[in-house]
Amino acid sequence: MSKEDRLKALEELAGLDQELGFDSREPGDIDIDGYLLARTSWACPEQYDVYDNTGEKVGYLRLRHGRFRASVPDCGGETVYESHPKGDGVFYDEERTEELTKAVNAIKESRRRTE
Repeated sequence: MSKEDRLKALEELAGLDQELGFDSREPGDIDIDGYLLARTSWACPEQYDVYDNTGEKVGYLRLRHGRFRASVPDCGGETVYESHPKGDGVFYDEERTEELTKAVNAIKESRRRTE
């Protein structure tokens, strides 16, 4: 199945979910500036896969041992953002949105540089 066929099928399923009143996102998933951050681990580490508006995976975010980093396009790729928040293996509530937004902005900038 081609990428276009998969995206079309996902769009149709998303439309059906909306029609039936279901939210296809998992609890903990976050939307930041059109990017979906799908939480893959809640704590120790807190981590997310990042998808653009076409459904393409474009980044990986991970907070463990007090080190937060954003890698592109996936785990083990180029680190485009790094910080050392107060949270050790999970963000403090007051820092999560700010740190995730900075990471998404770094991913967007990285994508602009490579286009």
